[in-house]
Amino acid sequence: MRPSVFAPAVLAHTFLEFESQIKKIDIGLFPYVHIDVMDGKFVPHTSFKEIDRLEGLASNLPFELHLMVEDPLAELEKWAAVGNVFRIIFHIESGRNLDVAMALAEDTELAVGLAIKPQTPLSSLVPYLDRIDVAQFMTVNPGAQGEKFIAGVLENISEFNKSREGILTSVDGAVNLTTLPELIKRGVDIFTVGSAFRHAPDVKKTYKAMKAMIASQKIN
Repeated sequence: MRPSVFAPAVLAHTFLEFESQIKKIDIGLFPYVHIDVMDGKFVPHTSFKEIDRLEGLASNLPFELHLMVEDPLAELEKWAAVGNVFRIIFHIESGRNLDVAMALAEDTELAVGLAIKPQTPLSSLVPYLDRIDVAQFMTVNPGAQGEKFIAGVLENISEFNKSREGILTSVDGAVNLTTLPELIKRGVDIFTVGSAFRHAPDVKKTYKAMKAMIASQKIN
């Protein structure tokens, strides 16, 4: 059985918001931070633009980028100088330059994952399965935190996990103590947590409660 991973998701419209969210997270608890990158086109909102300031803020903290953008190649090139980035999550729905962007990430030895929206057919992932190490299932409509959990995605996760052949399964969207039990049952490996950590009075306490729930489910 694979170990479960929790990654705090940071969705910030300004760099000030990003700094505030990073400071609230107990970095020592987590292997990396998931950064939502938005262009205002693929999703309605935009994220902060001061990419060059990241190195000074958290020089040893690994980043996973979730590119919610129309042109992933152009966005990837903007982030090229940030040495902390270890994985890029592209959206399967980003048709423009997707293959070229994935190839660039591979050439620069970055891990590659694909995110899939709730309404997108699971079959769309098939042509890319030999190029990714993570399949990220969106359990909300992407682009904002605090959205309603879309339970219909659970069946897609179960179906994918029947023949995933070494690919990690990640979920992003409305991951909390209420939705966690069903996600555990479906065999999810990576839990990307946004609002449940962001609005928690005590992030460490919430994290420990989630870890305890997973331990309990696996024993049972």
